[in-house]
Amino acid sequence: MKFGVGQTVKRLEDANLLIGKGKYTDDQMPGSGLAVAFLRSPFAHARLTGLDLAAARAADGVHLVAGQADMDADNVGEIHCQHYVDNRDGSQVPRTTKPAMARDIIRHAGDLVAMVVAGTRQQALDALELIEVDFEPLDAVVDVYEATAQGAPQLYDCYPNNTVFSWEAGTIDTARAEIDKAVAAGAKLVEVDVINSRVMPNAMETRPMVAQPCEDINGLRMWCGTQGPVGIAEQIATALLMPLDKVRVRTPDVGGSFGFKIFLHPEQICLAWAARRLGVLVRWQQNRSEAFVADLHGRDNKSRASAMIDRAGRIQALKVTAFANMGAWLSNFSTYIPTMSGCRTLTTIYDIPATSLRVVGVVTNTPAVDAYRGAGRPEANYLMERLMDHIADITGKSRIEIRKINMIKASQIPYEMPVGGTIDSGDMPALLDMAMDKADLAGFAASILRRGVRTV
Repeated sequence: MKFGVGQTVKRLEDANLLIGKGKYTDDQMPGSGLAVAFLRSPFAHARLTGLDLAAARAADGVHLVAGQADMDADNVGEIHCQHYVDNRDGSQVPRTTKPAMARDIIRHAGDLVAMVVAGTRQQALDALELIEVDFEPLDAVVDVYEATAQGAPQLYDCYPNNTVFSWEAGTIDTARAEIDKAVAAGAKLVEVDVINSRVMPNAMETRPMVAQPCEDINGLRMWCGTQGPVGIAEQIATALLMPLDKVRVRTPDVGGSFGFKIFLHPEQICLAWAARRLGVLVRWQQNRSEAFVADLHGRDNKSRASAMIDRAGRIQALKVTAFANMGAWLSNFSTYIPTMSGCRTLTTIYDIPATSLRVVGVVTNTPAVDAYRGAGRPEANYLMERLMDHIADITGKSRIEIRKINMIKASQIPYEMPVGGTIDSGDMPALLDMAMDKADLAGFAASILRRGVRTV
C-alpha cells in the first residue's frame, strides 16, 4: 500500500499578486473620501469619568467627532458572541456584548474611546490631540490563573472570579471500571503542564476599511479584508438596524488573514455608522501599532494533562483541564474555539479509551481572543505531543516507540474519538514509518550523535 501526503494543486490567484497587480482594500478609490482616526485607551483597566469632544469638533477639517454616547443615541447595536457553550452543570453562560467604543469601563489597552472623521488623515490625528479624557485607573489582570484567584480584579459583575464558563466533555465518568483495572495492573499517573502562548497576528496587510453610502440600493457598501463577508454584513446590518439586502460587504485581495479577519471588529461598526451618519465615503488606514492592540489575538491557554499509563507506556485514561483566556470581551467564536473545536482533536492520532476535557473560559484585561491558524487544534496537538515526550522520558522508551504504542491502528479505522469526531481513514504507524524513512532518521541520528545531541 502506498501512502502520500500533499498534492500539487495549480494556484489561480498568484499571477496578479506576483507582478504587483493585486488590489487590496486600500486600493478601492484610493485617496477619496474622509479619513477616520481613533482615540484608544492607554490603560488596560480604567473607569472613563470624562470625555470632552468640543475642541476636537471645532478643529479645522473635522466633519465628525463621536464617542459611544453618540452611537447610543442612534441605537447602534453591539458585538455579540455567536456561539455560547453551557456550563458543565447545564446552566447557561450569561450573555454580554461589546460596544464599539467604551461606554464607562475600559477593559483592555487599545479599547476605543472616541473617533474623528476629517478631510485628511493628518487633520483627524491632530483633532485626536484636542480630545480631553479623564480616566480613573483600576487594577488589571492578564493571566488566567491570577484572574481566577481570590481577590483578583473583576472585569464583569456577571462573571464571578472572571470565569465565563466551565465546560466539560468526555468519557472518564463512564469508564471508571477501565481506570480501576489499569490501576490494579500497576498503572501510574503521569502529568504535564503546558502553555499555549498568546499569538498576536501580524498579517502583511492590516485591517484598512472603506465604507460608502450606496444610493442605488439606499444602503451601505463596505470594503474590508475578511474571510467572511457574509457574516460581517449580517452583523453590521443588525447593528445599524438595516435590512441585510441593504448592506454589501466586499472583500478584494487579502494580505493575510489566518482567522482573525473573519470576525467583526469594533472599527467596522464605527465606519459603517459614520458613513451613514455623514452620507459620504469614509476610510480608515490601520497602522501596525494599532493592529497589535486592536486585532483579535489567538491561543493563550494554560493546560494540564493527567494520564494513567500501564507498564508498556500505553495511556489508559486521560484527563485534561484547560484555562482559556477569552481576553476582555467575547468575540464571535471565542467560546467555541477551546471547547467544541478543540475537543474534536484532543486525542489526535492516539487510541485513548477514557478521556475527559474540562475548559474554563476566563476574561482578562487583554485584547479579545478568537480563531487563529487551526482554531483549537494546534493547542491539542501541542499538549498531546508534549505528553508523549514526557511518557517516553518516564518509561525510558524512545519517543518513536511510545507513539507507536499509543497510535490508532489501521484495523481500528473508522475510529470514534472519545471526545467527539471520527477518524475515517489512515494508517498512522505506517505513515510514521514512511516519514522516518523519507527523513533518513537513522542517518540523521548518527550525524547528531557525534555532536552529543539526544535523539529519538
